[in-house]
Amino acid sequence: MRAGGVFQNKALLENVILILKQKSKKYYINKYFSANDSSIAIGQIVFALIYIKVF
Repeated sequence: MRAGGVFQNKALLENVILILKQKSKKYYINKYFSANDSSIAIGQIVFALIYIKVF
């Protein structure tokens, strides 16, 4: 999960999703939090929860 301001750019996000799908990679998109730098910590928390298999 990535939540930095760079992903506010719709064209960039769509291209990244296309590449991830072509490589059969799992990805996550924020629906409930802002797509700005203020949400980076939320992405880090989700990654940590997935990594330690709590979530």
